[in-house]
Amino acid sequence: MIRLLFALALATACTRHEASERQSETAPSSVARPALDPGSDPSRFECKSAADCRNSCAYGAVSSHWYEKNRTRLRECKDGCANQVAGTPRCEDGNCVAYRGDGTLWPECTRRPPPER
Repeated sequence: MIRLLFALALATACTRHEASERQSETAPSSVARPALDPGSDPSRFECKSAADCRNSCAYGAVSSHWYEKNRTRLRECKDGCANQVAGTPRCEDGNCVAYRGDGTLWPECTRRPPPER
């Protein structure tokens, strides 16, 4: 008799545990996940032509589409890669590349990492 009660109790406990696992797997999480920082989006450098690129002070040569889509979430600055020595960025091999006004490559503003928070 004791064995039967033990087996019944064990089966009930396992069933409850499995049901709670299934519920936690399918239930939406109430914990808010932070939005992906737009500066970490690798598409920020993608382009098909020079017209797809623009200079950003904090982010360097980036996709115009990406910039406009994320404008309100970006952390810009007052100087940097969009200052008076900046030239028009170019699209090379599908990536926006920064140039100075004198036409020389500007590596510090090409594929620039996002600014720290």
